[in-house]
Amino acid sequence: MPFVDEIRAAQIAFVCTEIGRGHPHYLDGLADQLSRKYPDIMCYKTDVFAASGGLPRLAWGLVRNLYIWGSKGGIISSLYGSLRRVGQSRQSFSGLLGILGRDVEKRLTRFSGHVVVSHPLLAAILSARFRVIYQHGELVVPAEAIVSGCQGILVPLPETAERFIKGGIPASQIMVTGLCVESALLPTASADYSRRIDRLQADMRLTVALFSSGACPPPHLKKIVLMTVALVAGGHRPIIFTGHSENLAGWFSKKLRQAGVKHDDSPTSGAPAIVVRSESRDHENRRVAYLSNEIDLFAAPAHERTNWALGLGIPQLILAPHVGSYAPLNAYLALSRNVAIEVTSELDARGICTTLDSLRRGGELARMAARGFGRISLEGFAAGADHIAQMSSR
Repeated sequence: MPFVDEIRAAQIAFVCTEIGRGHPHYLDGLADQLSRKYPDIMCYKTDVFAASGGLPRLAWGLVRNLYIWGSKGGIISSLYGSLRRVGQSRQSFSGLLGILGRDVEKRLTRFSGHVVVSHPLLAAILSARFRVIYQHGELVVPAEAIVSGCQGILVPLPETAERFIKGGIPASQIMVTGLCVESALLPTASADYSRRIDRLQADMRLTVALFSSGACPPPHLKKIVLMTVALVAGGHRPIIFTGHSENLAGWFSKKLRQAGVKHDDSPTSGAPAIVVRSESRDHENRRVAYLSNEIDLFAAPAHERTNWALGLGIPQLILAPHVGSYAPLNAYLALSRNVAIEVTSELDARGICTTLDSLRRGGELARMAARGFGRISLEGFAAGADHIAQMSSR
């Protein structure tokens, strides 16, 4: 098995934050591809909560809570953003960084292989003592994402690389991989796209997948409910993915019952609306992949799934407001490439069917899909695994 229980037996160590979905999702995909393509490379995987105890674990819990509470915006959101800008503000947070890193560094003591992380906070903490490969799977680069001292930085696009270079990172340390799209979606991506184009061009029921971010901002949840009600009334099929949160799945079910919308929790159900809860990120990826041949559009904040709009040819309905520093930049990128539209208000959410019908009649939905398919490599995880394998052999 390429994954081992003891770090001393490993050549590569993956360390995850388990905060939100985006950064952990990127690390999951990279670790999975490395284990598949290079079974002779022994890997070890942990996360900051499993590796920490006592005060450090409490400190990581505070960071996670700042992420969740920050979804409401305001001063807490600003504090979480400031904390992530450790690459430029080590002095301001040196005490907290020492606490956060204490047990993780202890876990890595005497480990001489490469340490792979996908969160700038971990990259900044560990790069001073270890051979860090920093996977920046996001399309855009806010200031907080630029961290110096890493041996290698994996990025999806040449434009992403250029932003790091302008931020002072040597070009020799940066490797462009392509988009980090879930591997389970790739084998059928071309066939799924062809069927999607047919439906977007015809007068047929549309299937819309709806996602919140890991922080579940209340305005986004409200828009998802309003859009689901409108889509059902308009004869379309909404599928809400709630991650592995029982509370969130229950909340959506309650709101749909109150709105008089019949729904089920099975992806294969014929109910007008579906609310899907998964056991884990991997389980959700597999459920999404199972339904990928049916998905025509998706609604989500402008975070990691913006890759779908740019690479898979699935038009995106971007949920506003934009929370954090990545979302507005990702939204601008998707909107500038004309592969997405924004749902900025509750009125937009209620009127989503009118908007989609208008876009479809004018052929714009099909054009949005076409602008986002076949133009950028979707092999970001596989290419990233190749780079890690090459670096580990040096």
